[in-house]
Amino acid sequence: MINTIIVDDDRVDIDFLKKQLTLAEPDINVIAEFNILQDAKTAISSLNYQLLFLDIQLDNGQTAFDLLDYYPGTFPSLIFVTSYEKYALRALRLNAIDYLLKPVDKTELKAAIDKYRHNKLNIVSIPEFRSDYNIAKFDLLDISEAGSISYLPIESVMYLNSDINYTTIHFISENGEIKTKTSTKNLGHYEYRLQDSGFIRIHQSYLVNGRHVRKILKKSSEMLLKNNLALPIARDRKQDVIRFMSPIFA
Repeated sequence: MINTIIVDDDRVDIDFLKKQLTLAEPDINVIAEFNILQDAKTAISSLNYQLLFLDIQLDNGQTAFDLLDYYPGTFPSLIFVTSYEKYALRALRLNAIDYLLKPVDKTELKAAIDKYRHNKLNIVSIPEFRSDYNIAKFDLLDISEAGSISYLPIESVMYLNSDINYTTIHFISENGEIKTKTSTKNLGHYEYRLQDSGFIRIHQSYLVNGRHVRKILKKSSEMLLKNNLALPIARDRKQDVIRFMSPIFA
């Protein structure tokens, strides 16, 4: 049997999930269910369980973070269940077992439990999940600087360029000026973070926000952004870039 806990502020959703679990997987044993976050905080650490189903938006304006922050760095096997498709980023799937949308489909539920069985050592990384949540809920990009984390509106970011193991983020400030911030994360980290947010890698060294593209120069393989800022497009990426941008230029 798989001892399971459900945390969701909606009692109707808890009952529906339990019904779907009964239909999808006879080995699931729901040992506790909480619709009040404080009750979960008080009891969950003393329970012997293997799997947690967790909603993101919880009671009294609290979120899953208020529970996850009780645990240092990692969390046991976890399946998110939420009504918000917007922050179902692929990055999250590397950390949690799965990310299910309400109302939970029985087939998807069974598939998620099968994933658990194949990888019982799966853990969720709290910092990674928090970053994905910030991107999705608030349309913010987290920038890890020396000693701090800054947040920029994604739409204000024009492009990012690689600087060995660091990344320079070029963005438009509130007064319309183009400014930069330097992140301690590499460009690959941001490419992965922003793959669902309208960004494309045009070159080994450049990741561009499609919102700010004004023209593609085919002959010189360049991309023009606002203020006629020109960035090189790698030859082997040019057709992919044109296809990516075609809806914008239609």
